[in-house]
Amino acid sequence: MDLVFGPKGLLYVADLYKGRVFAFDLNGKLHKIYPSTAPGEEVTAISPTAIAFDKKGNLYVTDVGRQRVAVFDPAGRFLFSFGQEGTGKGEFLFPNGIAVDTAGNKVYVADTNNLRIQVFNEKGKFETVFPMPQGIRLSAPRGLTITGKRELLFVDTLANQMYFINLKSRTTNVVELSAGMAFPNDITGNGRKFFVADRGNKRLISFTINSGEVKKHEE
Repeated sequence: MDLVFGPKGLLYVADLYKGRVFAFDLNGKLHKIYPSTAPGEEVTAISPTAIAFDKKGNLYVTDVGRQRVAVFDPAGRFLFSFGQEGTGKGEFLFPNGIAVDTAGNKVYVADTNNLRIQVFNEKGKFETVFPMPQGIRLSAPRGLTITGKRELLFVDTLANQMYFINLKSRTTNVVELSAGMAFPNDITGNGRKFFVADRGNKRLISFTINSGEVKKHEE
């Protein structure tokens, strides 16, 4: 499941078990359902694990049921999808994270069981496998987010690490998470302060980023 604040300040919730993405206001009132359930519209089945928005308000959803990314317009109508099950370029094995770089018009997908981050354009065309620095091999990338300064952050669940990548300079910082952390599963933030979901310990760990330096807050 994933939580993201989206257009108009609504909170978007990816519910894997119900196969829907729900949008609520801060009072808990339901405003939207993705895919749209409006009369006369075909409902597209999804198994959502992560969500992100582009600058037009279109919603990108990682769908582990069909090993793809599904894209919906702001009204919840299905637009298109990309990817399929496999190990080749543009294919997925359990995609579990997604982020949209609206400045660079790129979509980054954590292709978890293929041990890689794939990069697409906003139309879903494969561009590249994100190049990691020499000597770094991912083991289970998940939970992507991008800051307003075009910095890509994600966690590696099995390696117990967080990666901080400047998309403009391509410099990479590897942050060793605390030894007591168990299966970091997701990351989110507001531009300066970020939170890592420590799933095994049922807690959040917070970090701040200043001038490219990553600092862990005291628990």
